[in-house]
Amino acid sequence: NDRNASIYAYNEYCFYYPNDIDIIPFSLYMANQYNYGLACFKIFYEINSVFEREIITIDSATQEFILYYLKKGVDLNDTDCMFQMSTLYTSGTFVEKDTVMAKKYLLRICRSDKVYNILWSEMKKQYYKEEIP
Repeated sequence: NDRNASIYAYNEYCFYYPNDIDIIPFSLYMANQYNYGLACFKIFYEINSVFEREIITIDSATQEFILYYLKKGVDLNDTDCMFQMSTLYTSGTFVEKDTVMAKKYLLRICRSDKVYNILWSEMKKQYYKEEIP
């Protein structure tokens, strides 16, 4: 079907051309047309990377735009988006610093992804030094 073929082609492009700003239009299409979580993450990552690389302060409109897609990816259960949201809440970047929210995103990852679930015990010991249910 078209969705699977488009996702396959998109994943191939991401694999062969990692960290490529030219992926943004394709990511927007994939995020909006197919609700593809990885595309939501790539929108955040690639746009944010441009600002970081050029050492430019990100403006509020762009910040709101990339956070919209990051949150959309979370709603689509994309673990990369969840981990990035946890990182943002931990550091207070683009959002108010909130370690409780950061932990909730990490816990949500563990409930949705086997690889992260295996690493969860070590992560919480190393970074948070407290028990999370």
